Amino acid sequence: MLHLKRYVTLHKTIVTNFSTCLLFLYYLCSRLKNHYLLTFFKMKKIFTIIALALMVMGAKAEDVYKIDYSTYTGFPFYVMGYVPEWINGVMTDFGSDYRYETLENLNGTSDTKWKDGESSVGTVTTNNGTEYQKVTGAGTYWHQYFIADGIPTVEGNDYVVKALVRASADVTIIVNMGWGWGANEKIATSVEIPKSTEFVEVEWEYKNIGGTNCNLVAQPGTIAATIEWKELTVSLPSTAESSVVYGDLHEVTPSLFVKENNGSTVPAVADGDGVITINNDLTDGDDWKTQFWIGTPEKGLPAGQKFYVEFNYKADAKAKVGTQTHVINPGGYKHWTCIGEVEFDTDWKTFSKEVTISGEMDGWQYIAFNLNLNEKNNYYIKDIVLKVPEYKGEIVEFTVGSAGWATFSCAKNISLGTVKGYKAKYNGSYVELTAVTEVPAGNAVILEGAGKHTFDVIDAAAAITDNDLLVSDGTATSDGHFFALKQNGDKVGFYKVKEGVKIPAGKAYLNIPTLSRDFVGFGLDGETTGVNDVRSKMEEVRGDFYNLNGQRVSQPTKGLYIVNGKKVVIK
Repeated sequence: MLHLKRYVTLHKTIVTNFSTCLLFLYYLCSRLKNHYLLTFFKMKKIFTIIALALMVMGAKAEDVYKIDYSTYTGFPFYVMGYVPEWINGVMTDFGSDYRYETLENLNGTSDTKWKDGESSVGTVTTNNGTEYQKVTGAGTYWHQYFIADGIPTVEGNDYVVKALVRASADVTIIVNMGWGWGANEKIATSVEIPKSTEFVEVEWEYKNIGGTNCNLVAQPGTIAATIEWKELTVSLPSTAESSVVYGDLHEVTPSLFVKENNGSTVPAVADGDGVITINNDLTDGDDWKTQFWIGTPEKGLPAGQKFYVEFNYKADAKAKVGTQTHVINPGGYKHWTCIGEVEFDTDWKTFSKEVTISGEMDGWQYIAFNLNLNEKNNYYIKDIVLKVPEYKGEIVEFTVGSAGWATFSCAKNISLGTVKGYKAKYNGSYVELTAVTEVPAGNAVILEGAGKHTFDVIDAAAAITDNDLLVSDGTATSDGHFFALKQNGDKVGFYKVKEGVKIPAGKAYLNIPTLSRDFVGFGLDGETTGVNDVRSKMEEVRGDFYNLNGQRVSQPTKGLYIVNGKKVVIK
């Protein structure tokens, strides 16, 4: 499957005159942007063009959009009555105690004017230089604001959003992905942001986006907590995508069939000179009532692949014959053309052609010659050569993100090859990982190693037993005991999934009813070592020590720790 994968970022360092001009254009456009609401709709198109041009300077294959808020000096998006502030390069929402308006609007006559009890406690300047008053004093204000804009989406695709964010309290907010301003031109999802003094990665998904050039609007509503945004990425889901691998064209013995005078379809038989004769005695009816097929005995070919056909041919009378694409078997009509028209003459001629299979011909397996031209004729074909790409096998591709760990499942039997994969078992203290080399269809494992991996599809895979990983069919809903693999900061492990949250189809999770804490770490292969001295152990083992909650321990004492993914016991 071919996806359009693009990455958007604005850099502090301007390295080319081209980028300098673009940023100047962005600045100039932004200075005009907030004068009128109508201007926003016009400027949005300009900003999209600028963003697309800037992609040339910073492409990252798995992402379609990324924003690092520290590359701005203030809020860079359209203002919707609330202006998040920039504190040390972090976009900061100070909650529902404030609203933000220009002094012109406050002193005007519209709904944005001063309200009883309100006063300004300061000013905030956006990235384009517009100054807003920070207003408070009239109770709680419902608020919303852009967190991304100009996202180059493809209609019908799913997208995953990951944000580095922190909050002063546990909060659940609505974040809309929109492609217009109508009621049916957005998808809303609830996003949970945990209370944390450190930035954590929060992830959420959108299914079947209905348009292109999308935005993300956060709606904390009346939440008073402070929410800080550091960076945000929009990407295509990490899914296992299968494809067939082909080699060079090689000659095969073609499958040959014939149907004469609207009779049965039977294998074509050549005479002693190797000539196949097809008789048509019909003088009316559809052209496909007499047909001849040349096909591959191997699997049908997908769009984009090529085949080569060559043969000698003639007829008792001149005739211009059309061809069709058939799949699976003779008579399995797919498309109205295949190798084009073939002009038969009364003398022997040679036909040869290499054909690239179009989308309409996807699955091609047979060339069908339509030989009933409403007049009696005999057709002769010999010396048939058919070359098709050599079938190398089927592969599955899967990308593990920068965290270096991911759950993986596939509808096919898979050999992991050199990639490290593990089954998972909760042992009462932590999740114990045990290496596996094959994954049966429908099973889940944990993969280690960031990057794009390629796996061979195999006929059968060794069964995986004693594995606690479950694969969601899209209906699995957490009862408060589900745990999903994710990264928070520099900590990777299994985090509790809030009750009522559905696990996306194809994603793996653990169900641990006996575990009350919100996080559980993992270790590899049951390897445990024991020593009597803390200092000697720290000298012996290179790497950070983590407790079973995944927290790094700078001064470990006696107990069980995880170091480089393995269990270490200090006695």
